[in-house]
Amino acid sequence: MQALQLGLAAVRVHPRMLVEEPVRTTATLGAAVAKAVMPGGVYGWLEQTALTLAAGRPGLRL
Repeated sequence: MQALQLGLAAVRVHPRMLVEEPVRTTATLGAAVAKAVMPGGVYGWLEQTALTLAAGRPGLRL
């Protein structure tokens, strides 16, 4: 829940981030929501799987 609160606070302080980096901002807030509603083990597995898949893609910004 803290990640979601921090993400929303960042958008309130700097709302232009939604225009400047819409995909990254949406993905970050989506991950924060997922972390808040999913059981820790499921979220951890999904996060680790995504990071492993992303590691094999050069040029991908995380």
